[in-house]
Amino acid sequence: MSRKLARTNPALAATAPVLPSGGGGEGLNKLFGTSADFPELVELDLGQVHPNPDQPRRHFDEASLRELADSLKNQGQLQPILVKRRPEGGYVIAAGERRWRALGLLGKPTIFAIVTKGELDEVALVENLQRQDLDVMETAAGILRLVQKHKYTQEQIGAAVGMSKSEISRLLSLVAVGMPDRIREEYPQYRDRVSKSHMYLIADCESFGGRLALWEQIKAGATIKQLRAARKPAKAPVRKTPFIRAMDGFAKAFEKLEPKDLSREDKEKLHRLKQKIDALLWD
Repeated sequence: MSRKLARTNPALAATAPVLPSGGGGEGLNKLFGTSADFPELVELDLGQVHPNPDQPRRHFDEASLRELADSLKNQGQLQPILVKRRPEGGYVIAAGERRWRALGLLGKPTIFAIVTKGELDEVALVENLQRQDLDVMETAAGILRLVQKHKYTQEQIGAAVGMSKSEISRLLSLVAVGMPDRIREEYPQYRDRVSKSHMYLIADCESFGGRLALWEQIKAGATIKQLRAARKPAKAPVRKTPFIRAMDGFAKAFEKLEPKDLSREDKEKLHRLKQKIDALLWD
C-alpha cells in the first residue's frame, strides 16, 4: 500500500482541487497554488514496485550498483524513480531501475516515485535517452520494440524521442536480421570502447563473414579511419609502356610551349608530325 506524504508537502498537489477558469488563478491547485499538472509523488513499499520486462537497459553492472547503493546510503534518494500503475496492482518501473535495485541492496523498505500516465515503453526509452543511460544497441532494441508493439512509423518514433528519421533508420539497422549473434553477445563486454560509428560500419557490411571480421578488428582496437581505409579496394598499379612514357614527356613539353616560341621550321616539323599521327589514328 502507498504511504502518504506529509499534508504540507506540495507533492500532494496532484490530489487537491483545481481553481476554475477566470479570476487570474486558472489551472492552479487551490490548496498549494501549484500547477494543475504537478506530478503525483508517492512513497511506495519496495515490494509494490516491479521491474519492466521490456526495460531498454539490459546491462546492470554490479560494481556500479554497489557504488550507487553507497551514495544512496550517504545522501539518501535525491531523485524519485518513474512508475506506472499496473492493472493487476502495484507499479511497474518506467525509469530508475538502478535506484530501485540499489535500495534493495541496502534493505530499504520504501522508495520515492513519480506516477506517470504515459505509454510505458515510450516513457522508459525517452527518459533513458535523456539521461544518456543507454548504449547504442540498447537504444536500437528499444526503438525496435516500439515499432513491433505499437506499429509506430520511423517519423512517429523520431518525433517521440527527438531524433531524425535517418538516425532512427540507422539504429534499426543494428537490430535487423543478419547481425551475428556473437556480436550481440560480446558487445556488452566492449561497449565502453566501441562507438556508434563502429557499429554502423558493421551494419553497412554486406556479408555475414565481413561483419564478423570487422568485429574482430574493432575488438583489437582498430579506429574508424583504419577500418574505412581497409574497406576501400586497392587501386591496381598502372603499367606504362616505353611508348606511353615517351608520350607523357612529350605532352608535358608541349604544355609549356606558346606559338610565339616556335620558328617557321619548328611549325613545319610539327605539321609533318601531325600528319603521321593522323595516319596512325585513322588508318
